[in-house]
Amino acid sequence: FVEDMSLTQAYNDFVSTVSHEFRTPLTSIKGFADTMLRYGAQLPADQQKRFISIIKDQADRLTRLVENLLTVSRLGAGKTELVHRSIQLKRLVEKVIQNVQGKG
Repeated sequence: FVEDMSLTQAYNDFVSTVSHEFRTPLTSIKGFADTMLRYGAQLPADQQKRFISIIKDQADRLTRLVENLLTVSRLGAGKTELVHRSIQLKRLVEKVIQNVQGKG
């Protein structure tokens, strides 16, 4: 019984986290797209380009989230085999730091 409650709580936490992670880029995409539709012609070209870049970046983020969710689903179903490969740790850490600094 305790295991069932723990599993239910883990599932609820997972769904809550995934929902939040999807909502964040969707909110950005919607907000910047609405702004472009409403005021795009009045905005300077560099600002239009920046807004479109943000929309594209957030759409890419959403795509990665969906791909990750599908991968987790396949792993849970035992349909995916893990592949071990070497990575360049320094580049990975630099990328993580860059992403974290960009969110601050």
